[in-house]
Amino acid sequence: MYCGKEVLLALDITNQTWIHAHTLRHSHAMHLREQGVHPFIMQEALGHATIGSTLVYSRVSDEDSARAKAQIRWG
Repeated sequence: MYCGKEVLLALDITNQTWIHAHTLRHSHAMHLREQGVHPFIMQEALGHATIGSTLVYSRVSDEDSARAKAQIRWG
């Protein structure tokens, strides 16, 4: 399913002529993860039957990795 021009305008997405609905769902899930929402809460919000489906979004971004490494005290 593709989102029409009206949806794109409402979301202020001007650099696309169409967008797949799953892309919006994936973006929402990634924003939840970036905000630190617990995976079980994400699972419920996204309607996933298993936590494994939700954990697909648990990959670590470069920014998250750099932030975590900066907090490690060596020696």
